[in-house]
Formats: sequence, C-alpha cells, structure tokens
Amino acid sequence: VLLDLDMPGLNGVEVLKKIKKDTDLNLIPVMIISSLHNRDSISEIFRNGASDFLKKPFYKEEFLMRVRLQIEHLFFKRYYLEHHKNERENNC
Repeated sequence: VLLDLDMPGLNGVEVLKKIKKDTDLNLIPVMIISSLHNRDSISEIFRNGASDFLKKPFYKEEFLMRVRLQIEHLFFKRYYLEHHKNERENNC
C-alpha cells in the first residue's frame, strides 16, 4: 500500500492504524509518502506499523527500489510464517 499522510478529508496515520489492526491486511507493507518530514511524524508512522517512509518529491529509481524491497520482504515474511506454522502443526 502506498499511503500519503496528507489526504483531503483523511488522516493518513489513522488509515495506517486501521490497516494494521485488520488481521486480513496487517501483513501488507504500507509505504508512507509525504512532504511532511519532521521527526515526530516519521516516528509516529513507524510506531504505527509503516514499512517505509519516502519524502516527496522522490526519485523514481529510489521509489522502485523501495517497492521491490517491500515485496521481497513480504515474500520472505509469508514464507517464514508458513514454514513455522507447518513446524508447529507437525510437532503437535
């Protein structure tokens, strides 16, 4: 998910919190993009489960690399969780 903090009528941090509380969505990486880049804002988004932060304006190449890394991270996270789930089931 690519999420801007400053959206008309929406609070990006609140949207992030809802995504991370939803058990069907919480494994999906959420990358925050924003022109707001003070330390408190960045700390808050990471405390609430953001996977990455990208300051606007950004370079296309950097954006694409960060998206690729998030996809790889998600793949390995799902593999790890599934592998350990199978190990726990086999040990019971």
